[in-house]
Amino acid sequence: MMEGEADDLLPIDRSGARELVGYRSFLPDDQTGACSLEIGPQHLNRMGVLHGGFVSMLLDNGCGTALRNHLGDVGGGVVTVSINVNFIAGASEGRVTATGRVTGGGQSLKFIEADLRAEDGRLLATASAIFRVVKNAEPRQGHVEQVMKCPDPLIRAFHYTSRPSSIAARTKPAKSGAGSKGLDFSSGCDCTPMNQGWSGYSITSGSLPSGDMPENDSPTFSSASR
Repeated sequence: MMEGEADDLLPIDRSGARELVGYRSFLPDDQTGACSLEIGPQHLNRMGVLHGGFVSMLLDNGCGTALRNHLGDVGGGVVTVSINVNFIAGASEGRVTATGRVTGGGQSLKFIEADLRAEDGRLLATASAIFRVVKNAEPRQGHVEQVMKCPDPLIRAFHYTSRPSSIAARTKPAKSGAGSKGLDFSSGCDCTPMNQGWSGYSITSGSLPSGDMPENDSPTFSSASR
């Protein structure tokens, strides 16, 4: 992130997810919200087109931005209840933009639709979503500043979480691979090993930064973790 760029971000973009992926949200008008991404090689699947996970993320964020714009300056937050994505076409380069609009709902549940388009206007995907308005919910103070301090985006991704470690990463005994060393997912994004120094890690080999975990076991990831 360039110096001063964080000051220009919408509140919905002040997150570790935005810092890692590189999307940017904005308000085209007073009725919609949008989220754009300049496609890079890190966003492509094996077929060389934008990965469906990023397509869904952009549509979800476009919906959330539209809802925040619709609600105006009210306290609280918004969370996704469900989202249905229809994949229509692929894109391998250039900027893509997801634009959302609120279509109905009551006080707590809102219905939102969004579409993802390429720079030439080509329709890539559509989505319909249900969001819940959560009153009196505020982001953790200082979490963005903690994310920005981490020098490496992969380290930020491994360390940053706003949920308890029991939710962010399921653990079970592991007697091989990393052995008794692992990451402390409950410590937030401070990029500090728990007990011992370390100089790096390897995603392919499975070795992790050192630091004692409970019961001397390393975390293993459940498919249910988000």
